Amino acid sequence: MTRRAELKQKARGSLKGNYGVVVGVTLLSSVVLGVCSGILQLVCSVVGTFSTAGSIALGGAAGLGSQVSIAVVTGSVPSIVCSLLTSIIYSGLTYILMVGGIRVYLKLCAGEKAGIGDLFWGFQNDPIRFGGIGALISAVMELCLLPVVILAVAMSVSKESGFLLFAVLFMLVYGLVLTVVGIYLALTFGMFLYVLVDRPEMTLWQALGESRRLMKGNRIRLVMLQISFIGWGLISILTLGIGLLWLNGYILCTTAWFYKDLYRSLNLE
Repeated sequence: MTRRAELKQKARGSLKGNYGVVVGVTLLSSVVLGVCSGILQLVCSVVGTFSTAGSIALGGAAGLGSQVSIAVVTGSVPSIVCSLLTSIIYSGLTYILMVGGIRVYLKLCAGEKAGIGDLFWGFQNDPIRFGGIGALISAVMELCLLPVVILAVAMSVSKESGFLLFAVLFMLVYGLVLTVVGIYLALTFGMFLYVLVDRPEMTLWQALGESRRLMKGNRIRLVMLQISFIGWGLISILTLGIGLLWLNGYILCTTAWFYKDLYRSLNLE
C-alpha cells in the first residue's frame, strides 16, 4: 500500500499543468447545477409549490424527505409530485456530472490528457443509468430522514410534554444511528462510482461488491487520508474560498490515486 504522502505527491504530479482543467470543471459543474436548481425552483414556484423563500433546498438538508413530509402534512398533491420530480432531476444530474468529474481525474492519474468537456462524459455514456443511480441513492437517503421530519412537524403542533420528550430522544438516537450507518456505508461503497467509470461494463451491484472488496481493511486509511486535508481546508477558508478551487481538485485527484492504488495492491496479492 502506498503511503498518504506518496499518494499526495502523485496527485500533485498529475495536476501539474492541469489546474486550469480541474478549476474549470469545478466552476462549470457549479454553474450547471446552480442553473438547474434555479430552474427547478422557478417551476415549483409557478405551480404554487413551497412559495416560502428557501423552501426548496435541493441537495441540502431539506431534500426529498423533508419536502415530501411537509407536503403530506399539508395534503398538497402538487407539492408531493413537484418535490419528487425536482429531487429526482437534480440528484440525477448531480451524479451524471460526478462521474464526468471522476473520469477527468482518472485520466489525469493515467497520464492521459483531460479536458473540461470530459465533465459531460456521463451524458455520452448511459446517462439514464448514472442519473437513475443518483436519484435512487438520494431518495433512499432522504426518505430515511422522513420519520425525523414528521416528528419535528408533530412537535410544532403538540403541547404534550411526554410526547415532546419521546420525540427528542427518538430523533437523537435515530440521528446517531443514521450517522454511524451512513459513515460505514460511505466508506464501504464509496468507490463504486470509480469502479463504474473505470469499468463501465460492470453492473451497479457488481460495482458495489467490488467497492466493498477494495475497501475491506482500508476504511480507516481513507478516513485518515481525508483528515490530512483539514489544514489545507482551513487555509483555503482564509482566502475567502478561492483556495477551495485548488483544494477540491487536489483532494479528488488524491482520491483517484487512492482508488488506483487499491486496485494495484489487491490485484497483485
